[in-house]
Amino acid sequence: ANPEKGCYSGQATLALSFPSSREVKCFKILQTSIPARQATSVELVRWAGLAWEVVAFQDAIGGSTWNQRPALAGSMWRAVHSEEAWARPSAIWNIRELSLFSDGMCSTPSVDADDWRDPPSPITSGEASEHQRSSLAFDGDVLTGWKSSHSYEHRQPAWIGIQRLGEFQVKCVRIYQSRLVEEQATMAWMQRWSGTEWTDWIALHEIGGGTWERRPALAATLWRISGRLQPQSADEAPAEWEIKEFVMYTDVQCTEAVSVRGGITPIASSVGIIPSQGVAEAARAFDSDVGTGWVGSGKLVWSDDTEGPELRAWLGLDVGIDAPHEVRCVRVFQAKELSRQASSIRVDWWGRNTTAGADSDIVNNFAAWQVMGRLSEVGGGTWSRYPAGPGTQWRLVLSDYVRDGWKIAELEMYSDPHCLPANLLKGGEPMASTGVNSPTRASDNDTTTLWAADCAPCSGNDAWTGFDFGEAQTTIVKCVRLRQSGVATEAAKSAALQRWTGVEWETTMTMEGLGGGGWQKRPALFNTMWRISYLGEGQEGQCPSLVRVRSRAWGVGRLQFYSDDDCVREITGFGEPIASSVLPPAYALDDSDMYGPVAAFEPDSNTEWAAFCGVAKAGDAAFCKPGEEWLGMDFSGTAGIRAGRSSQVDVRCIKISHASRDTAHCCDKADQVLLERWDGSSWKAAVWYHTSIGSSSNDSVNLEGRGSP
Repeated sequence: ANPEKGCYSGQATLALSFPSSREVKCFKILQTSIPARQATSVELVRWAGLAWEVVAFQDAIGGSTWNQRPALAGSMWRAVHSEEAWARPSAIWNIRELSLFSDGMCSTPSVDADDWRDPPSPITSGEASEHQRSSLAFDGDVLTGWKSSHSYEHRQPAWIGIQRLGEFQVKCVRIYQSRLVEEQATMAWMQRWSGTEWTDWIALHEIGGGTWERRPALAATLWRISGRLQPQSADEAPAEWEIKEFVMYTDVQCTEAVSVRGGITPIASSVGIIPSQGVAEAARAFDSDVGTGWVGSGKLVWSDDTEGPELRAWLGLDVGIDAPHEVRCVRVFQAKELSRQASSIRVDWWGRNTTAGADSDIVNNFAAWQVMGRLSEVGGGTWSRYPAGPGTQWRLVLSDYVRDGWKIAELEMYSDPHCLPANLLKGGEPMASTGVNSPTRASDNDTTTLWAADCAPCSGNDAWTGFDFGEAQTTIVKCVRLRQSGVATEAAKSAALQRWTGVEWETTMTMEGLGGGGWQKRPALFNTMWRISYLGEGQEGQCPSLVRVRSRAWGVGRLQFYSDDDCVREITGFGEPIASSVLPPAYALDDSDMYGPVAAFEPDSNTEWAAFCGVAKAGDAAFCKPGEEWLGMDFSGTAGIRAGRSSQVDVRCIKISHASRDTAHCCDKADQVLLERWDGSSWKAAVWYHTSIGSSSNDSVNLEGRGSP
């Protein structure tokens, strides 16, 4: 043979000369493991006196192990990977264990390794090395295994199997592939030797790695969730799906869990690495600990939806050989990072059982994964449930652009339109799209902890958080109270309240004109909220030597609203201060809410509210945007008002005292402000336009107007 140029049929001959005529009825051949130096088929020829004549043609000859021909029908069985580009290994094939059974329950081995009368012999297309030989795939140890000597790009598909002298039965197969996607076949065939050629016995559809796979399987004995992943470019890390916990239930209320015990084993597409955990085995997603989990890489599988292959990863359970389960509810806890989540999730079950064909030894496999349901817009860092009945899940969805990631300190939902304290909806399980921390931080009654979306910037439906109130509690949310981050680049001006219909999310309320650093309530009746909006600042009237080079944040020492034209009847004693944003404290030891909106409505002259104005830290120059910074009062916001007191007011006069603080970052005054009122859906300018009187930053200024807004 010429390994450089290759050999054509008939060019290479190996002959054995006998001193006298002999009859050869069987031969054994041991080829090299090097693919380029192997023959896949050979002819047995004999010298007829004048020329060679063919006695037998033998196909499917492998390497690295002895191949015996002829072989009786049923005396050889093998696993061979699919030739489809999307289904075959991208590198060399690695099988850790291959077990063959003579019964459909995978309980009685087809061959006995200790049978001295007819010992089984491994056969293969080729072995990668002495340490990865074919016999290691039959030693009962998943830590060792066989690796093929070649990939499909080199030559024909790789395969591995068992040969005996006599016929033996195979009715069930268990296979354990490498945990790595590139060393796996997504689809393979179990084939039986017919006496002259290999014939398909059963298709191994969508087999994974790092766990045992069993075929054939009875209907409803295999259940899984399958996540669709986004393909990555060549310079990016492979797409991975991380599941912290996965629980299946036999009832729609998600109360009767399927426990992972003897006879019930996890299955997975692959197994990856979590740095803090090591090998993230599939069993880690069933250990009732969200601190551990499973991670798997995406692999190409055929999709009828797209009529082509798509990138998916999956995790599930083999619930037993003869114990079909009816899974009616699942709960999934994905990783909180968006990059380790699935864009969509299916709940799949193994369909119809296989049926015997015309030949009792051959199985016509009509079984495949069937879609039970789909989870859309599944979040991470918390539990997601399927199926969820109409009105059992509610969420607040971003409908704005937030540059530095959406952050929420507290979120409350109520069953009445006024957010009355007695109607606070409790017991809901927090859920969210993503998060660098848990969404429980937005419902822990602590305004110093925040849930933060794992997106920066965030826009559209990128971020959301809400509650799953459970299947037993159909809920109607009519009012929402929200407290966002006081940093303007971390707060949304608009959001939407959405309800799960059982099929999809539908918007029930839009929330416009939102701010940060204080409580915001929606819906709000007209004239229940009033505010002053920043229009511009300057340093007119100051001594030239005192004019600052760097602008500071806008601050207000005191803001008062009056119901008369002469600023006599102050509207006080109720209401909840609201603001567009809040300036962060300059020093770590300062109170985090020292510039909060409440400070502008306290009698203490030494406190003030200050807008964010782009001042992320001390020393930053402020940039206050006209129309975007504001301070006001929600007169329906306090518990007393929400308990029944009228909250619609008519503001006819205001007094504003500019902040007295004089530091490097706070505070500058506004030369012009605009009085605005809430009209029930958005902010509208009051009929009068106000300009500040005087230049002193400490004087109370009477800003009044005539007429009803």
